Amino acid sequence: MKIKNNINEFVITFQKKLDDIQQENLMDEIGFYMENEMRKRFDRGTDYKGKAWKKLKYRTGKPLRDTGALMGSLGTAEIKGDTVSIFSNLKYARLHDLGGTIEPKNKKMLKFTIGGIEYFSKKINVPARKFSGISNKNKEDIKKTVSDFFLKKLK
Repeated sequence: MKIKNNINEFVITFQKKLDDIQQENLMDEIGFYMENEMRKRFDRGTDYKGKAWKKLKYRTGKPLRDTGALMGSLGTAEIKGDTVSIFSNLKYARLHDLGGTIEPKNKKMLKFTIGGIEYFSKKINVPARKFSGISNKNKEDIKKTVSDFFLKKLK
């Protein structure tokens, strides 16, 4: 009795499908997903854990939404191997994300205008309004994205 199988053919086909997978495409999908998740935080005014951002002091509206430039600047900064970086190229992004203090370098006072009103201060404490980070839901969604990506590629 002879039993024939097509394991060798399967292995060759499977290997070809594996060879055709571009990891960068997967990381691009994950990056796009996280960009959108970070933008949703601007709409909700919460960090990745759902904690509400500190309210505004000097104007009405939503925090970090005055011009929309910060939210609009979010993008995939770099894909390198199995890592994707998402952030903003704006100088003040990190300050708003992590919080911090602004102090004058060459003068005694800071001067800034909000809504046509001039303000002066020796320093400004900017509260953290964390828009970066990965929530537990994000982790689950990314796992599903990876699984779906490979299932689609290996069919």
